[in-house]
Amino acid sequence: MLRIVSIPSSGMDAGQLLGALGRRKFALIFDFTKESTYIYTDDESSALKLIRKAMPGFEAEAVEPIHIDRAEIFSVYKAPEEDRSVLSAMAAKLDGGIFGTFFVPCSEGDIGRSKSAIEGILNSQAVKSTKSSYSGLFGRRPDISMHMDLFDESEERKMLVSILEDVDSTLLSGRPLFNVAVALFDDDGTMREALDETTVLIGSLHGSFERMEHIFSQISSRKALAFGAKHAAGFVDVIGVKRLSYAIETFFGDITCTEPVRLGTYSKAGVLDTGKDISVPRSSLNLGTIISGLPGAGKTREAMAIVDDAVRTAPRPCIIVVSPTSEWNGFAAEHDMHIIKLGEDGTSLNFMSNPEGTKASKFYEDLAMLISSASNSGPYRNPMEKCLLNAFRSCMRGGVTGPTHIYDRIEESIIKFHGKRTNVGVKYTKHGENIRAALENLRQILSDWRYSSASGASFTELAEAGAVFDVSGVSNNARPYFYALLLTQFYAIADTLDDNGDNELRMLICIEEAQTIFCSDKESAASLDLINRIQDFRKKGVGMMLLAHSITDITLEIRRMCQNKLYMKQAPDVAMVAAKDLVFTYAEQEDVVAKLKHLDSRMAASNFVSKSGGEKLSHDSVFLRTCDYEPKTTASVDRPQAAARRHRNTGLIKVRIAIDDTRKAKNRKVALLSVSFLGENLCHTEIKDNECAFDGLPGRLYSLSLVSDEGRHMASCKITARASIKLKLDEHGATVSLPGSDGSTAGTKHLQK
Repeated sequence: MLRIVSIPSSGMDAGQLLGALGRRKFALIFDFTKESTYIYTDDESSALKLIRKAMPGFEAEAVEPIHIDRAEIFSVYKAPEEDRSVLSAMAAKLDGGIFGTFFVPCSEGDIGRSKSAIEGILNSQAVKSTKSSYSGLFGRRPDISMHMDLFDESEERKMLVSILEDVDSTLLSGRPLFNVAVALFDDDGTMREALDETTVLIGSLHGSFERMEHIFSQISSRKALAFGAKHAAGFVDVIGVKRLSYAIETFFGDITCTEPVRLGTYSKAGVLDTGKDISVPRSSLNLGTIISGLPGAGKTREAMAIVDDAVRTAPRPCIIVVSPTSEWNGFAAEHDMHIIKLGEDGTSLNFMSNPEGTKASKFYEDLAMLISSASNSGPYRNPMEKCLLNAFRSCMRGGVTGPTHIYDRIEESIIKFHGKRTNVGVKYTKHGENIRAALENLRQILSDWRYSSASGASFTELAEAGAVFDVSGVSNNARPYFYALLLTQFYAIADTLDDNGDNELRMLICIEEAQTIFCSDKESAASLDLINRIQDFRKKGVGMMLLAHSITDITLEIRRMCQNKLYMKQAPDVAMVAAKDLVFTYAEQEDVVAKLKHLDSRMAASNFVSKSGGEKLSHDSVFLRTCDYEPKTTASVDRPQAAARRHRNTGLIKVRIAIDDTRKAKNRKVALLSVSFLGENLCHTEIKDNECAFDGLPGRLYSLSLVSDEGRHMASCKITARASIKLKLDEHGATVSLPGSDGSTAGTKHLQK
């Protein structure tokens, strides 16, 4: 026995059910106590497949047969035009009980006997006469008109005529006729009373039955009226069954392609998984892809499956993934990709240096634009971008690539445009104060010893082998900056590719939670920039895959440019927007909206582009069951390849500083030496016998300040951390006797304030 779990949102289509089961005998059993509907037939597995195919959205599950004992069986009649449901009328009156409707296909003999009986009744009634009267014109004759009028208008004749017409119509259509009966199980009279109000009870049979088959046998052996399709359909109904959202007519033809990348399997009407693959050519990913859906819908697993297919065909493209979680780490390990855990592992990266072979001026323009977008500085974005560009141009002219040196130039640029030096420091304008505040997160990133070195892992080498950048260890405030810094590197690498990649996939960039950098603000510089890049990426063979919870997190213009869309379950307030992005020729938009709001996990509405020869082919939107790639490696693995290992910081430097005080007048004693980085005071230590030491300083540029025993500033200089440093202090300030090895300002005299 099968318990019906769901039916299409339009309801149970009796014609589709009867057509699917054909000449099978079956029963619908209704349990009013459990508010459940069951279907019984001899071959349940085969019957379920047929019903699913004929009625997408119909689902049932196997359950233990219902225990039956005493039953009362009736042959019944219900006018097909009667709107009132027998089942709903009974359910309104009953709190419990089990009721069944049995459908037994009629044999040719049953049909002949039924038709003969009906025709005999109709013919006998037609010739009856009850009285005669005198007619002056024709003499005395039988007066049959009064009786005929009464019988023609009677309910009995209407019932018989409708049954006969339905039988003839069904026979001509080639569909089966049924002997329909109902069974009341263990009824105390309540169900009989409720049934009597909605049907005509023709005959009854009482008995005890151990199995459903015995009931079918009793019904088959009795002479009863044969019902055609219309009358039989009037007894097909359900209670307590979920109406599955929203079967929608779609069309999907055969698509063949080379280097296929699977998107999923075609779901007929959005509710029946056909198991038929939907694939696009690998190079179609160059046209941009958006995967959107609420948390738990299956976005990440689908993206993994697409990337997995993309790397299986040679030549392997460069794969870059930016993820705010560690979900991709197992995938990276299985595909021998780098795993860079930003903010956690020891991999050193120089975000401020353009990759080898790229154009520096373009790189720094992009860097300024993306940092400004990530800063969320609102009306101060343009002034910030101007300050950054000025600083970067200054660095290019001087050949400076170290992050800390570059940030110093940024500070100088802010002072130049929005500040003024005074006797007590720097006084900033409102713009200056806001720009410095907006850059606080960038300052914190560059304060990290892993990202402040002029050397670092090659982003080009990382991309060539494939890399997953795990940003889960980064604060929410700093995350947009990491996205901006990484994207600048990826964009620069993409720019080195030629324009002959239309039919190739050379590079695939997958960005999880893309709204982190590509926000829905129409004025977002990063979003506006991406609109143009997607067009160029097609020619260069670069695919951009954006994952976001809501499609409204991504601007309409970007969504228009991305020609591959997979929209999973959407929030109610954005489902209408999602429906407008899709193309369902055979469905009303309100039905699509309802469907998008109720999609189960791993279900998606999809637009995609296939190729035939050199032609790009668009298709109607379809529903598909997405792929479910699950990495076999579930642990948080860390297997960096050589390119990343070479730039792992293995330890910190213990710095010993000796001070050679050559001042003639030593009225103030040098008592303290403080160390600061990017304007932030890190630590200080006492000076004893003109010496001091600092434990655990990364090898980068610092500012040193000498403080007297009275707490007054005496002199300052800049040094690069190394094991041994000697400072010379005279009346003019302090100088570093041993210059830094990275081209820093060490060795230049810094006058005391």
